[in-house]
Amino acid sequence: TFSVAGITMQGSPMYNLFLRMLGITFCGHAIIFETLSYEHEFLTLGHMTLIYQSLIGGHYVVYDKVTIGPCKITGIIHPGVFAANAIVTSKESGPWRTYIGTYQDVFVDDFVDDESYHA
Repeated sequence: TFSVAGITMQGSPMYNLFLRMLGITFCGHAIIFETLSYEHEFLTLGHMTLIYQSLIGGHYVVYDKVTIGPCKITGIIHPGVFAANAIVTSKESGPWRTYIGTYQDVFVDDFVDDESYHA
């Protein structure tokens, strides 16, 4: 969600409205600054959430397995945090932490079935 409009509105209620239109679910008040987010329809931000310079999304890939699912974030998320298909419920998540696959899987796809791909 990188755009000129997004940069000028970050941290405002208008930015939250913009993210809500993209599909992010808000469960209370949240402030989001300079955050990259993917799979908006899978993201839920809890009450009193502050996210700054982090990457959140609903998918991760391990070799040829793509896992897509929900990601729920609450609390203060410091710069560099990466959360993918995860549930983060701590009051504060320190910088450069990684949360991957701690939420229940919704969809797993073996998108590489052709053995010639691995040649």
